[in-house]
Amino acid sequence: MRSVTLSLCLLAAAGGAVPGWAATSQRVEQPHSRASLISEQAAVAPGQTLTVGLLLEPDEHWHTYWQNPGDSGLATSIRWTLPEGYEAGDIQWPAPQLFRLPGPILNFGYEGPVLLLTQIKVPAEAPGDSVTIQAAARWLTCSPDACLPGKANLTLTLPLTAQNPPSNAAAAAQFDAARADMPRAVEGDEIKVDFNAEARFILLSFTLDQPIEPEQIFFFAADGQHIQAQPGLIERVKDNTYAIALKLVNDQSPPPPRLRGVLRCGDNALWIDRPIPESRSHE
Repeated sequence: MRSVTLSLCLLAAAGGAVPGWAATSQRVEQPHSRASLISEQAAVAPGQTLTVGLLLEPDEHWHTYWQNPGDSGLATSIRWTLPEGYEAGDIQWPAPQLFRLPGPILNFGYEGPVLLLTQIKVPAEAPGDSVTIQAAARWLTCSPDACLPGKANLTLTLPLTAQNPPSNAAAAAQFDAARADMPRAVEGDEIKVDFNAEARFILLSFTLDQPIEPEQIFFFAADGQHIQAQPGLIERVKDNTYAIALKLVNDQSPPPPRLRGVLRCGDNALWIDRPIPESRSHE
């Protein structure tokens, strides 16, 4: 415990950096992209949650992919190697961008740097005075003309402390920006989901605070196995109320049990997670 306390004193004096500890991993260079692992905290506390981010930095005019890449591409993945008792959650995906490629092909992803956050639960009885976190990341980087796979094995080693862990001040702005890019969860009756069994499409209806042009609206389905990437008809029903007809990949298959994805309306991004009603015919 004395070594942990000494480490924390050094950590505070250095503004979040301690010799021998690193809250940012090595930076791995790949063709047209780079990857590193960053911790939001400069130390780990038993029983608390550690937030880490995979930073992908593609070259200009190259992009990486969202959890549903669209008509082509590959979602970024992370395989964690953690000490016993530690548990990593799912990637927290920022709202994606839309890329229109010849074909026409639609891709969903990120042009420019993106920080993909993951929360790691630390066991209450975490032993030792340090913890090593390893991440095997795989991604695809594409331009309008080519695609190249990327991979990196990244490692963080952080001190373990019984006190509230200090933040990694050098990365605070990056984590704030990543959270600002997250879609906002929507509650209430302004979102409605229905299924037209005869026409075989999911109808997403919603009301906005301000009217916008239908061309500024797009729905990114998290489930690319059931819902097509290509947009359906978008209509302004009345005033600030709109409707999108989402096409199924297979007309003969039932819809998924829930509609999950990002509804982008101009500069606003909303996270939709609603049950899809049982099939029924429409007049």
